[in-house]
Amino acid sequence: MSVRIKTRNSLFIQMFVGFLAVIFLLSSLHWISFTILKNDTKGEMIKYNRLLLQNTVEEYEDLFKSIKSILYSLYYDPRVTAANVKLALQRMDRIDYMKEGQIVNQIENHVSNSALNLDNILIYFNTSSLILDKGGRSDAEAAFAGDYNSLGYPFSFWQKQFNERYTYRTFPKSEFSLVPGFTKSLMPISIKETPKYQIIALLDADRMLQTFHNVPDAEFMIMDSDRQTIFQTSEHFPESALSRVEGKEGEIEWGRHYYFLQKGNETGFTYVTMIPTSIVTSQMEKFNLTLLLALGLSIGVGIICSHFFSRRLHRPVKQIIASVQHSQQGSLGSTISEFNLIHDKIHSLIKEKDDIQAELVNQKSLLTNYGYINKLKMIRSDLSDLQEFIRAHRKFRIVLYHLQYRHTSLQQLSRSPDEVSYYLREYINLTISESFPGSHTFQIESNQILSILFEDEPGEDLQETLALLKKVWDGDAEYYLISVAISSIYTSAAEFSSAYDEVLEMAAQAELLAETQIITELRQLDKHHPFILEREKEFELNLREGNDLECREILNRMLDYLQQKGESAARIKQFAKSMLERMIHLASSINSDQDLSELQKAWRQTKECFSMEQLKQLLEPQAARVASLFRSVKNEQNDLANRASDILEMRYAEDISLDSVADCLNISSNYLSILMKEKTGINFSEHLNNIRIRKAKELLESTSLSVQEVGIRIGYRNVTSFIRMFKKITGLTPGDYRKQNKLESLR
Repeated sequence: MSVRIKTRNSLFIQMFVGFLAVIFLLSSLHWISFTILKNDTKGEMIKYNRLLLQNTVEEYEDLFKSIKSILYSLYYDPRVTAANVKLALQRMDRIDYMKEGQIVNQIENHVSNSALNLDNILIYFNTSSLILDKGGRSDAEAAFAGDYNSLGYPFSFWQKQFNERYTYRTFPKSEFSLVPGFTKSLMPISIKETPKYQIIALLDADRMLQTFHNVPDAEFMIMDSDRQTIFQTSEHFPESALSRVEGKEGEIEWGRHYYFLQKGNETGFTYVTMIPTSIVTSQMEKFNLTLLLALGLSIGVGIICSHFFSRRLHRPVKQIIASVQHSQQGSLGSTISEFNLIHDKIHSLIKEKDDIQAELVNQKSLLTNYGYINKLKMIRSDLSDLQEFIRAHRKFRIVLYHLQYRHTSLQQLSRSPDEVSYYLREYINLTISESFPGSHTFQIESNQILSILFEDEPGEDLQETLALLKKVWDGDAEYYLISVAISSIYTSAAEFSSAYDEVLEMAAQAELLAETQIITELRQLDKHHPFILEREKEFELNLREGNDLECREILNRMLDYLQQKGESAARIKQFAKSMLERMIHLASSINSDQDLSELQKAWRQTKECFSMEQLKQLLEPQAARVASLFRSVKNEQNDLANRASDILEMRYAEDISLDSVADCLNISSNYLSILMKEKTGINFSEHLNNIRIRKAKELLESTSLSVQEVGIRIGYRNVTSFIRMFKKITGLTPGDYRKQNKLESLR
């Protein structure tokens, strides 16, 4: 009999009303969220800027800490103290120039480390007015009047520092004239214990700002513990605001700006960021407008879609109901294929239902077993329906066998992992069932076998049974490894999922050992290893320096440390992968595709390592390969610099230029300029002038040529330029130098 459906209870009305209710709820939630976010937007933006300042402070503090450590290490270096003693005794003839070169090389290594943002390190010996830096030795007065000329830090300033009462001090940044027409903002740091010598580190202030402080439209300032400004991006910090924020931390709104302040734990410096309030206001207005537009658009689209989908779903359902009521099997004609399928099958389902019920009665036992296996496959679900196998309040425990296959060995044996897992399951089932008659053993996954043992049934000692199995499995260790995890005792079938979670977590703690492991309890492992973090930085520095022996030693120390800490095989392999990823990143930075493929291959092979020895044998060659790449690049750069110097030694008298030498070496002039500066400490023109003046001194000492002729022979076409350059480098005019040389030869 046909039943008429009331309009108000129709599927269309209910679906449409339901859609509208969902739209209303979502819109209400959206409006509430909008109101909350509107009130909290300002606070969130302030928190965001405070977090940016915190990151900047951490970067600056880490850098200042590293610089302090380097300066103290260099200050107490035996070679530096020995040089100071000899210079203080005025025994210049006893100075070990080889050790002096080692000091210079050590300074050059520190300066070349881009992470330290160092422009130079100067060792200033007071008694002899001598300076050692990355370019070698020089006179202190000439250095501070020439290479590092600054109005804020003249030669007299550094002389005065020997008598000041401090050990370590950071000075405000100032402009230094490194070469004529070129200045750089440097921040000096001085360390001294005695008035005999001091070490001055010159930090590149602009490069530090670009690296550590990336906040657009914001001004930045650093004040020391005495509230003295040692760095600021502009002169826009009002004095009234600075007096208001003095001695405070956090954020302060003053005038038209927000001031964010934080004090460094290492240095005691106060870091200040000044941001205009207009930026925060404009961001809030844009945010509010965007949310309002999104709300209106979502409501409109929701209503239209609700009406369309309600009608589309209601029409075929209405037709299906009519066909069922009248037992009609004609075509539905709906555009929705699922409704057509329902319509076509709905009448045959009644008959199939009767057939299935009869078959279920006959196959009850088989279906029950299938349900049990299915529950084990989906072991995280509720197992309360398995109580015909595990009676209520019956004590049990789970033993999980986690398999790891050595695929290469299995291929040589012509065996697949599925075959091996089948044999192992049958062997485990036979052994366990003999020792524990009421037990059940199943294979859950291709690499997981599970045994259920009931504690209320008599059986042998579980540890003894597993020990017998271990002897057999260790004999086959070249083909597979097994980690055995034993759960605690549980009393209810409802706890079956918890027992499985426990053995999974225990199996994950298996160590990197080439033997069967039996795990009976969970271990508490360290989440963080500061030792590893320090060694990783040291490892990367040695890679960049090309020290392959040191890299392999550091790598082995980190792996041994993780094994001593009892870390799981999974975490050790993950660490190995992270080290290989770091080496891949470094190798890719120098465009070595061939070696990159070798590193990627090693990354994939980590899963085939089943012992620490295998892992070391995999990682050590890769570390040596990447170190060799950096060493070859460094050697190539040294070779180019030496060849450029040789060209200047041979062609100094010609009208030679940076571009002409670069063309001879088949490299760009910019690259040659940077290379000469890094390797010699001076730029191209200074290097050429030094060679010419050295040759001029030889001609003035050994010939009677006029000053003009000497200048022409060494490449100066203008005698005035020659005299000016000669005096700049030697402190004397060519004529005065010749006279002085003759007087010295007569003595």
